[in-house]
Amino acid sequence: MHQKTYHIQIKGRVQGVGFRPFVFNLAKQFTLDGYVTNNENGVEICVTTSQETAQQFLKTIVENAPPVSKINRHSIEEIPLESFTGFQIKASSVSEAINIPLTPDFGVCEHCKTEISNPENRRYNYLFTTCVHCGPRYAITKQFPFERDNTSLTSFTMCASCEKEYKDPNDRRFHSQTNSCVDCGIQLQLTDSIGKTLNVSQNKIIEKTASLILEGSIVAIKNTNGYVLCCDATNENVIARLRANKKRPNKPFAVLYSSIEKIREEYELDTKEIEGLTNTIAPIVILKNTEATTIATHIIAPKMNQTGVMLPSSSLLFLLSTNVGRPMVCT
Repeated sequence: MHQKTYHIQIKGRVQGVGFRPFVFNLAKQFTLDGYVTNNENGVEICVTTSQETAQQFLKTIVENAPPVSKINRHSIEEIPLESFTGFQIKASSVSEAINIPLTPDFGVCEHCKTEISNPENRRYNYLFTTCVHCGPRYAITKQFPFERDNTSLTSFTMCASCEKEYKDPNDRRFHSQTNSCVDCGIQLQLTDSIGKTLNVSQNKIIEKTASLILEGSIVAIKNTNGYVLCCDATNENVIARLRANKKRPNKPFAVLYSSIEKIREEYELDTKEIEGLTNTIAPIVILKNTEATTIATHIIAPKMNQTGVMLPSSSLLFLLSTNVGRPMVCT
C-alpha cells in the first residue's frame, strides 16, 4: 500500500463542538497516524496513509460529524510525505487572520440534565455542568481558536477528576474546553436587592431562589451571557411589578418551561414547533395559547393570542425551573 501524506481542512462551525475529539477517535478506528488541530480556518487534519483510506476517512468525517457542528466546506490535498507516530490532538495554531463563524451557545443537553438530576452523580445539582455538545461558547469566547485559555474559564483549573475526563478518549467530556465541576468550577452567590450576600450554602441556593420566586419575588440571575430577570409566570401581580420596574408596559415577555413535556401539557405542538423548541441553541418559539395554558397570558403578552416559549439554555436555568415547578417569565 503506497503511503502519502494528506492535509484535510474542514471549514464551518467546527470549533467548540467536539470536533477534534471526534476526529481523534475516528482516526483510532481507522488506525491512522497524524494529528488534528484548530487553525484560523476551522479544523486541520494531517494523516499519512493510502489515498483510498484518506478519502474514506474524510467521507466518514463529513457524514458523521458531531451533532452541533456544521460543515460548510472541506478539502483534501496531498502534501510532502511526513512520518507520524500515533494520532494526536495538537495545540491550536494562532493567527491574526481568523476565518471561521462564531460558535453559538448551546442549550443544556439531555445527558447533562440526567447527570445533574441524579443524586448519585458527582455533578448532581452543579449549576454550570457542560460537555462537548452543550454549554456556553459565544458568551465565554475571548478570541479564537477555541481553547480554554481563550475563554472566561481560563482562571478555573480543572481538578483531578475533571482532568481525567478531559484526557480520556472514551469519556464524553474528552477534550471538553468548558469542563468543570463543583470542586473546581464556578461558585454561585445569592444576594438581596442591595447586594448583601445571603448566608445560603451552594447546594441550597437554587432551592432558596425557587422559593423566593414562588413567594412573588423577582430574581436577577447572572447567566453566562448576562442578566435575566425571572418571576412566576402565573402570578399577575409580580408580572405587573416587573413591567413597572422595566418601564415596559406592553412588549411581550418570553416564558421558560422546564421541559418539553411541561410545554405539551399547555400547548398543542406541531412538528416544526417541537423541532424549534428542542433545537440545540434553545430559541424562543412562538406558540398559540390554549385553554390549558396556566400562565397569565393577558399580562405576559397583552392583546395577543400567542406566547414566546423556550426551554432552559443552561444547567442553571434547568435546575431553577425544575425547582420552581411552574413556568417562569424570563427577560
